[in-house]
Amino acid sequence: MIPTIESRDLAAALDHVRSKEAIADNGLESRQGVQFFTFQDPDGNGLMVVQKVIPKS
Repeated sequence: MIPTIESRDLAAALDHVRSKEAIADNGLESRQGVQFFTFQDPDGNGLMVVQKVIPKS
């Protein structure tokens, strides 16, 4: 299981991770009511940042 971090602003989190030269594997993805991205820390451990998707009414 990959550790997850919740975010209120996923795009800003991805920008921050990339600014630290971390490897953000596939950019933003969406599945099952969440948007997320994965990246590796300096030791090569995988992490996931997620944000719940609020359906538009």
